[in-house]
Amino acid sequence: MPELPEVESVCRQLHVQLVGRWIEGLEIRYSGILKNPEGEFRKLLLGKSVTAVNRRGKMLQIHLNDDQHILLAHLKMTGQFLFRDKGEVKAGVYPLLYASQKTVGTFRVGQEKKFDDHLHVIFEFRDGSKLAFRDQRKFAYLHVVTKTEAELIEMRFGIEPLREGFTIESFQECFRRRKKSLKAVLMDQQLIAGIGNIYADEICFRSGIRPQRIAAKLSSKELSSLHESCEAVLQAAVDKGGTTLKDYIQPDGSIGRFAHHLQVYGRGGEACLSCSGIIKKVVHQGRGTHFCENCQK
Repeated sequence: MPELPEVESVCRQLHVQLVGRWIEGLEIRYSGILKNPEGEFRKLLLGKSVTAVNRRGKMLQIHLNDDQHILLAHLKMTGQFLFRDKGEVKAGVYPLLYASQKTVGTFRVGQEKKFDDHLHVIFEFRDGSKLAFRDQRKFAYLHVVTKTEAELIEMRFGIEPLREGFTIESFQECFRRRKKSLKAVLMDQQLIAGIGNIYADEICFRSGIRPQRIAAKLSSKELSSLHESCEAVLQAAVDKGGTTLKDYIQPDGSIGRFAHHLQVYGRGGEACLSCSGIIKKVVHQGRGTHFCENCQK
């Protein structure tokens, strides 16, 4: 599932690509991806322009010029936004994520169907550009809400790493008297927004702490190290456009390149890059969890 760095990367691209564009048409191929009735969805979006694109946790917020409604988008596991400017649409060039998941290429008209099978909603803008929402597993969703509804949804999320409110004091409060594991706290969206399985493992490794440790028993020094590691790991991942392991792709067709910098995630059974040990993979609270027994205590 795309986490904070991936959704932030998508957010930044969409903000540049969409702001100022007017929604003139909507091609809805699968209405099950919508949380609004299809007719209401069309009514609330057609004729509106995009004024901003923001992120809250793993959720995208596309603001409209009526100043009353916001289009929420959650990518879930395999959701993708694909933007094509007018010239690219005319040329019929689309991105393709190859089976190796390591490179991105293009294919032209005649090969489109194998990619279009999972395009569920296509936004058509007044200037001829298009934005497609694609999801192979159909868990992602689009939902037009009022500003008040959006504010209520935002209240469900915890503190935001990489933003001003992510202080050491607010971070420590998330762990106070928590009897669950360190990793469970990091991934609890009501406490800390945006961190998932990949970055929880990476943050724990950088801080030298095992993810199974009980949150409430961590020392102030360990929490300080965790706080610094959250900021460092997430910022580094954002700088690389996130991590592409399988499905994640940015709206311009590029992949996230942080996979080359992962220290433990996905490396179970391999040699630790910091010591002579072997990265261990265990199932912790139903999730694959990676750590080094030598480097993490």
